[in-house]
Amino acid sequence: MGAAVDGCFACQVILMDDLVADAMTTSRLVELACISLDRVFGGLPASALDGRAAGPTSFEFRRLARAGLYDAGAVYTECALMKPLSGALPRTLRSTR
Repeated sequence: MGAAVDGCFACQVILMDDLVADAMTTSRLVELACISLDRVFGGLPASALDGRAAGPTSFEFRRLARAGLYDAGAVYTECALMKPLSGALPRTLRSTR
């Protein structure tokens, strides 16, 4: 998400709510991100999987990447359990749609 709207946190938040509402799209996005990481680094780095490893990857992404590591279908299940973030964000960062 950050790569798509780099530098616009508010844009990321708005788009994140849209992704959470669509588990299939979110799952596919995580899958494509993992494929890209694998190609660039020759495997998934610890910072993409381990919640304790240092790195810029969010806890949520790591959770989804770990779920799909050996069972791609598990990512879809995990995505379906996700909740929108907007209710927990300051009013200035919430979607106005």
